[in-house]
Amino acid sequence: MIKNESQLTRAKQEMEELLDALYQIKEEELTDRMQKAAYCCRLKDLSSEIEEFEKLRNRQHLSFTNENLPKSIIALRIASGYTQKELADKIGVPEQQIQRYEQQEYGKVKFERVVQIIRVLAKKCELNFQLSDPGQIPAPFKQTEESARATRIAKERASLMLII
Repeated sequence: MIKNESQLTRAKQEMEELLDALYQIKEEELTDRMQKAAYCCRLKDLSSEIEEFEKLRNRQHLSFTNENLPKSIIALRIASGYTQKELADKIGVPEQQIQRYEQQEYGKVKFERVVQIIRVLAKKCELNFQLSDPGQIPAPFKQTEESARATRIAKERASLMLII
């Protein structure tokens, strides 16, 4: 997933380089055909990622799910028009911290920080967490002493509704 303008620029450059290399392959040998197939697969992946980022940036595609909350948070940031630096400024952390959160897909972030980020990004945000086992936290969030109090009220299943 492309997460910022810098990655978008690199992805577009890589596409251009792959296209140039693709046109230079002669397809005389099996290895040439295999290389061409690999380039085509990578081009397809890059094209999808670029299209997804541009749709999010232009707010053409907003779909957030409980199953993949970390990617949904990143998508929400992009769709909300925030750069990583702007989000960092809003929550009072260095830009590199947001970059780390996104690189790790929010895997080591405290629950309270995730809620803070979502509240900054969403104009209206309702968070309802209900878990069948109060000792469990939806992946990728791990329960810590600090987040334990936030999950004590949990009962059946997790749900998240974001309206931007």
